[in-house]
Amino acid sequence: MPTPPAEIPRWATDSGATVTTPVSTKQDSGWVGTEKPPAGIFNWLGKWTYEWIAYARDAVSYLDTTLSALVTTVAGKLAADGSNNITGSLQFDSADAHDIGTHSVPARNVYVGTLLETSTLVVDNNGQVNGSLTVGGTIALADTSTATAPVHNTLTSRLSPKAIASISTDGAGGISLLDGGNIASVALSGTGGAKRILVTLATAMASTSYQVMPSYNGGVANKKANVNSASKTTTTFLITLEDTNGGGILGFDNNAAVVDLVVFGVQ
Repeated sequence: MPTPPAEIPRWATDSGATVTTPVSTKQDSGWVGTEKPPAGIFNWLGKWTYEWIAYARDAVSYLDTTLSALVTTVAGKLAADGSNNITGSLQFDSADAHDIGTHSVPARNVYVGTLLETSTLVVDNNGQVNGSLTVGGTIALADTSTATAPVHNTLTSRLSPKAIASISTDGAGGISLLDGGNIASVALSGTGGAKRILVTLATAMASTSYQVMPSYNGGVANKKANVNSASKTTTTFLITLEDTNGGGILGFDNNAAVVDLVVFGVQ
């Protein structure tokens, strides 16, 4: 993977910076002739170029961290000598789910019981996972001559995004979904002055253990967007606006902002 530059072009991030959004027609035509760019519009271009570069940098960092913990190849074979070591190989690609094998169980050779698993896995520079996966517990040999049903093993990828959204609030009680995928609706929820963004997914997640990665782009320092984990359901979650200087929860109903988010997990 190429090495990223040491710096990104940070511009007009101070809360007192003059940032003026050009009208739509100016954004269509750009600069003409010998026109001198006004400071506010020039700052607008630099500021949002920086904000999107920073957002992409953070997203790459998050995916890199997730990949380091993802098992793409597992060495494993259950030894017949009773050591309970798993060796061999198991691999899947980026699609959501894959059947990795159908195995008929021979008659009078069925293992039953409760399995406990522990593992020591290391990801090398080639993205391969090496180490050992140990299975322990009570395993008994069932005496049956009819155990011919196939056994299926399925891996489900948590890495691919399950929903994305770009949400705008105008600071006067208005909210809109600028762009997104797998989003049924967005709305302001809560008491006045401290309203949060309620996001409803079009397709439910398998459980509430999914992760949401929000990014606040309001142009004001000392504020961040966060997800209220306690209020998550399989179809909805709440985004709060927080004062990083200890001012507590703020309201999206009186703060103009753009919140971008990505949802990861299993559906």
